[in-house]
Amino acid sequence: MYETSQWIPVKLVPRANGKVDKIPLDYRTGEPGDAHNPALWLRYEVVRMMGGEIGFVLTANDPYFCIDLDNVAIDGEWSREALDIVAAFPHCYREISQSGRGMHIIGRYEGPEPMHQPQPAGFPGGIYTSKRFIHITGRSF
Repeated sequence: MYETSQWIPVKLVPRANGKVDKIPLDYRTGEPGDAHNPALWLRYEVVRMMGGEIGFVLTANDPYFCIDLDNVAIDGEWSREALDIVAAFPHCYREISQSGRGMHIIGRYEGPEPMHQPQPAGFPGGIYTSKRFIHITGRSF
């Protein structure tokens, strides 16, 4: 994943309701940009050297997925469901999301692309394989 040129700078913008918008940036201008425009993608090392926040863009042309679990920490404790999901992906990168109440599980798949499912019924988040960028916090789980 780090060897690909699918990384973008990200700006965090707090909202009045306490949530945070994650805005992909055009590295050339520092202004908001389209995360799905390959002209804005860089290598990880380049974005890292810029300082600030980092995002990774998932595309249909790569073998990566992200399971984005939302609101699975209650009173500082991870739900049993979240821990079971994390345990099912022991060789994947796992991190605590920006809110501190969610998790990202990022991995690589082989074979056919898994189904992209923004909010599967009964699942505490989304499963993404393309047309999505993920703010990478670096807060390992």
